[in-house]
Amino acid sequence: MRGLLGNALFCALALGLAAWAWRAPAPATGGRGDAVVLQCSAAELASLRYRAGAKTVDVAFSDEGQTGWIEVNQPVANAAAMAGQATPTEVRAFAASDRIARVVEAVAPLRALRSLGKLEEAKLALLGLVATPAKSPDALTVVCAGKTASFAIGEATYGGKGRAVRDATSGEVFLVGEAALGDVRMADLRFMQRSLLPAASEKLEFATISALGGQRRLQHRKRHSAGQDDWIDTTAPETRNEMFGNWIAQLLHLRLIDYLPPNRTPGSELTPPATSASVLKVVFEGDAPATIEIHKASSATGAVYYARSTATKGWVSVSRTTVEPILADLPALLGVASAGAKAEPADGNKGGPIFGAGPQP
Repeated sequence: MRGLLGNALFCALALGLAAWAWRAPAPATGGRGDAVVLQCSAAELASLRYRAGAKTVDVAFSDEGQTGWIEVNQPVANAAAMAGQATPTEVRAFAASDRIARVVEAVAPLRALRSLGKLEEAKLALLGLVATPAKSPDALTVVCAGKTASFAIGEATYGGKGRAVRDATSGEVFLVGEAALGDVRMADLRFMQRSLLPAASEKLEFATISALGGQRRLQHRKRHSAGQDDWIDTTAPETRNEMFGNWIAQLLHLRLIDYLPPNRTPGSELTPPATSASVLKVVFEGDAPATIEIHKASSATGAVYYARSTATKGWVSVSRTTVEPILADLPALLGVASAGAKAEPADGNKGGPIFGAGPQP
């Protein structure tokens, strides 16, 4: 009975403290959301690390916070781990989408709903800011303007509207909105770059397509006029060919499946490992210059395709069913022969099957 009463009393105190954290008046020097936990600008933000248990998420920023590279290190549950052996870790690295700007906005500067001041040990423990044998607080480390700031992240407070955050240097505790911390904590799941070319099509003026030993240079005409734009061959600007625009559109809609592990080359993950060969390269010029490369490797189950672009930076795997229709149209597009076939020139509206096979993106 005493044990039950003790547990009930502890829970009541914890709920009371959580409610107090949410309702506590803000300091006289700042209103709701005005307390600054970390003074930082997007131009000064270099990197951040969020650690939750055995999982670590690192984000490196460049271009004044406009682009980012995410690396995740986390345990892998497998037979060895279940047998009581050391749990191996998996490292995944990938480019961040432009939505990473939400993380930049959250931490540069990092603002709090209110400051709770410096708290005694008992209150820190109730807010989840003290390590126990069962669990340690999450940790956030931010590198900004050449300086490193570290914070302990506690449990969600009453109502789940915020989390207690303690500055490792000053010891001051803040109540920070869960929305801001959630984006930082889930950066690896929310902000992966999944498009090979995220730039809007109107930013692309020229495309040089190289494959099958041939090449064609296209120009994006009337690119700033929605619904009136088209792609034309620079050597025959008066000849309109819808195939060019359709092919470019399908290429731009190509989505990746996953990023290859760091320092891995296309085909190296296959059993047995295989080497890949380039089957397509497209260089875009304009307001957002970019390059897309597609490689092909052979496995026991058939062809496997990979891609690399200015946006992804590293190699990624792409779907066979979406890539092969793009490649199938290359002979007609470039006016060259594929293996064992003769292609017609890509003039007028003629020239091979246009997106007739495979699912559309």
